[in-house]
Amino acid sequence: ANTSYVVEAFAQTLTLLDQSGLPSPDDSRVKVLDDSLFNFTSVPLLALSKSHANVTVSGATHIKADTITLHSAAESFASPHFSSWLGASAAWGSSDAKASTQVLGSTQLTSAQETRMTASTDVRLDVTADLSSVNTPVDVVFVHADNTSLALAETGSATQIRAGAVELAANTQAKINVIGKASNMGGSGLGIAVVVNQSSNTVEAKLGGDVIATSGDVKVAADIDIVKNTT
Repeated sequence: ANTSYVVEAFAQTLTLLDQSGLPSPDDSRVKVLDDSLFNFTSVPLLALSKSHANVTVSGATHIKADTITLHSAAESFASPHFSSWLGASAAWGSSDAKASTQVLGSTQLTSAQETRMTASTDVRLDVTADLSSVNTPVDVVFVHADNTSLALAETGSATQIRAGAVELAANTQAKINVIGKASNMGGSGLGIAVVVNQSSNTVEAKLGGDVIATSGDVKVAADIDIVKNTT
């Protein structure tokens, strides 16, 4: 994280607002947001999370066992929060989660009991910014949250699977909370809150090749569970 970048962006926001009642970017009240105070542990404005997990079996691989389990899981958490009194407040959170379990090429999987191929992602994005000021002409709060997730479980067209039971499953769970609040006390003033919440979740379960379950079922499932999506 580059704290100097965040301070610069914040100063640009103050300039664009062109509020005579606000301090300039060189004002001592703005300079308190230097690296000694602004260390992303006590007052984080920006949180970027990227989590990728991949399991790939390919080529002419042959796996034989009582039970075969191939699983990938990616967890991506981002929780930036900022409270301000300077007339503008902002928070930015981004989450990128990808989990893929792929059986490709001429791979052979042989198990007496069960063969399971699964991929799952867990996304938690909590982005909040609030502002509380007194006698300022305009208060502006900007909050942006961006979530992208992919869960992929796949077997290729040339693969061979022999098992008592076969399961191919992909799952995504997301919990997203994006809030912006502007409060102006005292004389007349204007409060503006801009909140952007972008979320894209893709879940794919692709079964290909020669698959036989000798004693149980072949299950293929793709599930998305949006536990919470609040703006």
